[in-house]
Amino acid sequence: MSIREKTISGLFLFHLILVSVLSFAMTGYLWISSEWSRFENESDASRSAYIASQKQMLKREVEQAVDFIEYKKAQTQKRLMASVKDHVYEAHAIAANLYTQHKALKDGTEIAGIIRDALRPVRFNKGRSHIFAFSVNGVAELLPENPESEGTDMLSIRGAKDERVVPDMLEHLINLHGEGFYQYTLPKPEVGGSYPKVAFVKLFEPLKWVIGSDEYLDDVEKDIQLEVLDRVTRIRFGKDGYIFAGDWDGISLSGPARGKNMIDVTDANGVKIVQELIRVSKGGGGFVTYVLPKFQGQKSAPKISYAQGIADWGWYIGAGVYVDEIETVLLQKQTALNQNIRSYLQKIMLMLVVLLVTILTIVHFLSRRIKNNFNSFTTFFSGASEEKKHIDTAGLSLAEFSNLAESANRMIDKRNEAERSLRESREWLQTILESVHSGIVVIDTRTHRIIEANQAALAMFGASKQDVLNKRCRNFICPDEEGRCPITDLGQRIDQAEHILLNRDGAQVPVLKSCNTVVLGNHTYIIESFVDISEKKELEAQLQQAHKMEAIGTLTGGIAHDFNNILQAISGCIEILLFDRSKEHPDWEMLRKIERSARRAGNLTRRLLVFSRKVDSELQPVDMNAEIEHVSQLLKETIPRMIRIELSLADDLPPINADPVQLEQVLMNLAVNARDAMPDGGVLSFATRRLVLDDDMCKLHVDALPGIYVLFSVSDTGQGMDGEIAGHIFEPFFTTKEKGKGTGLGLAMVYGIVKNHVGFIVCDSVSGRGTNFNVYIPALDISEVPVDEHAALTPANPGGTETILLIDDEEMLLDVGRKMLERFGYTTFRASSGETGLEIFRINRETIDLVILDLNMPGMGGHRCLEELIRIDPTVKVIVASGYSFDGEVRDTLDAGAAATIEKPFQMENMLSKVRLVLDADSLP
Repeated sequence: MSIREKTISGLFLFHLILVSVLSFAMTGYLWISSEWSRFENESDASRSAYIASQKQMLKREVEQAVDFIEYKKAQTQKRLMASVKDHVYEAHAIAANLYTQHKALKDGTEIAGIIRDALRPVRFNKGRSHIFAFSVNGVAELLPENPESEGTDMLSIRGAKDERVVPDMLEHLINLHGEGFYQYTLPKPEVGGSYPKVAFVKLFEPLKWVIGSDEYLDDVEKDIQLEVLDRVTRIRFGKDGYIFAGDWDGISLSGPARGKNMIDVTDANGVKIVQELIRVSKGGGGFVTYVLPKFQGQKSAPKISYAQGIADWGWYIGAGVYVDEIETVLLQKQTALNQNIRSYLQKIMLMLVVLLVTILTIVHFLSRRIKNNFNSFTTFFSGASEEKKHIDTAGLSLAEFSNLAESANRMIDKRNEAERSLRESREWLQTILESVHSGIVVIDTRTHRIIEANQAALAMFGASKQDVLNKRCRNFICPDEEGRCPITDLGQRIDQAEHILLNRDGAQVPVLKSCNTVVLGNHTYIIESFVDISEKKELEAQLQQAHKMEAIGTLTGGIAHDFNNILQAISGCIEILLFDRSKEHPDWEMLRKIERSARRAGNLTRRLLVFSRKVDSELQPVDMNAEIEHVSQLLKETIPRMIRIELSLADDLPPINADPVQLEQVLMNLAVNARDAMPDGGVLSFATRRLVLDDDMCKLHVDALPGIYVLFSVSDTGQGMDGEIAGHIFEPFFTTKEKGKGTGLGLAMVYGIVKNHVGFIVCDSVSGRGTNFNVYIPALDISEVPVDEHAALTPANPGGTETILLIDDEEMLLDVGRKMLERFGYTTFRASSGETGLEIFRINRETIDLVILDLNMPGMGGHRCLEELIRIDPTVKVIVASGYSFDGEVRDTLDAGAAATIEKPFQMENMLSKVRLVLDADSLP
């Protein structure tokens, strides 16, 4: 017996130890290999992504700085011209004011002396510029920098390029226009060489003086360069990024080495850093990689810089970042990984030792104690596993086995009780799972199969429990490739993250998902919970579309506004030319064609303004059924006969507060699109109905508010659209029609009109199955029907003898307006800015009867200018001109005290009628 016991226990012990050691070794090897592979892949990806993101950030920051510099460069001459012109206008206004104050008390010579004394100390542009004056005969009247030359003849003065300075100013500017800019070249003794100079002169009629000022272009450019350096070198980004600058000679213009020549600075790898920066900047911009030497407290480390050139200044602008941070992060991760591996190996060894000791103990115990009672226990356990019977303790010879038998019997009793409790717990848990609205599934990590799913999850899958249980989870929950499970294979943590489920038909369902791993027994399971967010995603898409359309509307509204200014100048000039010509004139027909084209362009901009919701609607109660019947009658006479029109109009339809003309445009545009979608014929349907939108329904539409609505639909059985096209149909100029067959503004205008009526529009279309447009407009409470208390008045005679001040930043519009008004007997003043207009009004407030004010101007702006005009004279009459038909800013200006508004581009008779109505307002009943 002893030989047999030793052989059995030894064989059992040997195989058990061998399997245990091999299992632990294989597990450790696979885990370590997997962790190292994952770390190397993540390191490479992190390093590449970090370098790419840093390069992108550097390029973006440098390009923004260069764009700013280019913008400032472009402003050099414009800034200089505006500066000298403004100061000449101020000097001219001072002279006019002094002349007006003293003309009744003093003679011309005394007044001239007073004006000289007032203007002589005037300095600007950091003291470089001053005011000069000479008579129309060329005699110097005011030379603050050379007073001893006052009274001398200036006609012989010539520029560095032999320009006839004073004669040219008199002949080409003063005699023709009374003012203007003149550019010439003068030497600069302090620096040597000759440089271009810009002057502005203006005739002062009372003394026959020419008042002017000038400035060197390069002085203004230097000021701008200093401003630019101060601005861009204060830019900071990232952890320690900044903008630096230098010139192509190697002189550093900013940073720690400012003012030093860095052309030969070399890094540890032999890279001529500044030379490389200059080279890439001359080539259009590029990256330079180097190791920054220790300099002025800067750390020596690898760095990437991006530089771009400013060619005409001979500058390079750059920015750089250190790239050693990612290596530090990766080293920390590697250290942590090594620590994890060591800890894991230690745990494996400890577990192996414990296991071996346990195996030896068990084998020894079993070999000594189980022999005599093994059959009894075998019989017991085989029977207990099926019948749950108790073991007979009377047949056991050892006390230990008797105790074990009693324990086994108690185990049977407890197991029976546990099974009952387990059944109750399972029923309780199942009840809870089925009562929650979130989908919940349990997945076995070993097989990746679904072992449990509640009804909410089954509803999202569109399948029964039989179809789901024991199926691979990738078929429903996570459509990733085999071996790419985010939890078990990629080690990801998922908590309130958006994912996609697949229902039984293969359709994707967006959900908000959370995952947790739990260990039950010796197995690991994944418990996933998810909530259907299809409705939320739909609302987000609507909100994004609304924001996009709002942004496009703002852009198109701004374009239309600026375009209206251009059209105003064109149409005004054409009307003046037509006024001077009869129909027999050879240019008459061509001018009329230009005028018609300008009006067409004006209609185009109005359509853009309709889309951008900057057009005031003439609202009144409208019966939508009557509008549709009217449009359908028009369509029956115009659309092909193979298209059948069907009407389905509700009897209980309430009225809406709307502009009938704009509603007809909506219906006609939708009908025309439907016609074009049915080249081979089909059915065009119009339908109306009354409906009430509650809070739940409004949640499905971003712009909807609860209440009673009128819904009208326009449907066709035509070609339909796919989702990509349907997402752009309301954008201006987007069209799928052939070139020349569509402007792309029809649906954009429909969108703007509907939004202007506090409604919203929904397009439902499937390629090959037709299109349906649903338009929702709030119903009108009949007690709120608006009443028009004002009637239009048209003056019999648009002309007059009053004095009018024109304020507009567009010089062409000032000229056109002046010629229009003066042709009909009016006297005019002109001002190209709100500041200048206020100064002219202060001086001539007693003679100015009306002000025509452009609303959108740089500087002070029309609204603030109006407030200042009213502060000077509360009775002032002001007409506001705007490129928008009637937006919120115009309403605010009218509320602030403007008498009327006029929309650009306007016709001559409209402007003259508006002027006459405002001037005669006090005499109207």
